[in-house]
Amino acid sequence: MIRVSAGTAHVLGLKSIQSDADPTTGYFLTGEACRGQCAFCPQGQGETGKLSRIIWPEYPVTQILAAMKEQSSLKRYCLQVADGNQWLESTVELLQTLHREGLAVPRCVSCRPRSLEDTQQLLDAGADKVSIALDACTPEVAAQVGRDWQGTWALLTEASHAFPGRISTHLIIGLGETELEASRCLQELHILGITVALFAFTPVKGTAMAEAEPPDIGRYRRLQAVHYLLRQFGAQRFGSSRFGTIAFTPAQQAAIGPAAFETSGCPDCNRPYYNERPHGTMYNYPRPLTAAEFQHCLRDMEVSAGE
Repeated sequence: MIRVSAGTAHVLGLKSIQSDADPTTGYFLTGEACRGQCAFCPQGQGETGKLSRIIWPEYPVTQILAAMKEQSSLKRYCLQVADGNQWLESTVELLQTLHREGLAVPRCVSCRPRSLEDTQQLLDAGADKVSIALDACTPEVAAQVGRDWQGTWALLTEASHAFPGRISTHLIIGLGETELEASRCLQELHILGITVALFAFTPVKGTAMAEAEPPDIGRYRRLQAVHYLLRQFGAQRFGSSRFGTIAFTPAQQAAIGPAAFETSGCPDCNRPYYNERPHGTMYNYPRPLTAAEFQHCLRDMEVSAGE
């Protein structure tokens, strides 16, 4: 059995849901109950069928493989691996199965490898990218939410040098970092050549952070703009305002395009409504923005407490 995000199950014809934006990546949740104790994640509370606010129904592997062969709209497969027993062996086996079945769509594995050797095994088994989630922007914030920042950063650094262009990570904005701390972390990850997927913290019932607030939309928009400028133009110098927010030069402001506010991460990853509820605040757009939406995002960037 393997778990599939509700949106992916819809695209594969396994489940019918209403959606105004289908995923362009197929998201699969594998592995046994996670051993992690992340304060923001329902997996750490024994919710094996839930990740962030997404429900992941379970199906037989044979049924999923058959459905994958019939579909043509998914451009990438992403294996979200719970940090349980034998996670590496089972993930390698699944990657090899996808290869044997002729499913040549690019594959990413999001997991918690312990070493460079674990990462090598996943790449050798057929992953084109391995995502090693940093989650927190600073060691202090990581300690507060139950993450090993130093060990993860060391492995990210080592892996980015050993496998250039094939390592990615996740950053969750809103765990307690400052805007400038998040900006510096993004800059350092960019210098290492690591692909970054930005997430907005999403409070989930039953977790230790269930009562915490999502990030201010203005702050998140500015960090999306930082991320976009780094990807498009390389290392940047960002200023700061007297309020402790990121200050952009006129040239940087003019260079910000609509894609800045779309979902970031691996190619073709759009994660519809992973952080959002329908009709709620749209942190990451799963599709190209309209002109009006782009202008709204630019206005969001100017919103900050005290300004």
